[in-house]
Amino acid sequence: MQNTTDINQPKLSDFLTPEFISKYSNFIDAEHLFNESNFKIISEEDIDEILYDEFNKFITDNTFFDSWNEMKVTAMSLYFEK
Repeated sequence: MQNTTDINQPKLSDFLTPEFISKYSNFIDAEHLFNESNFKIISEEDIDEILYDEFNKFITDNTFFDSWNEMKVTAMSLYFEK
């Protein structure tokens, strides 16, 4: 049986909507962003396993953010403002 708090917990895909990604990056959605990063990112756990310096450089070069953390925090903030 799944814990009910897990069911109500927003996922990264809830924050990184196509609207957010297309507004703040060179991509139309998170799938395209992750595919172009040349990192194998299928799940949120995969992001924790990659080299942050290299991923942050990709984020800096292809989005309006200076780091992955800044992008994620902004997406989460906008999500919770709704």
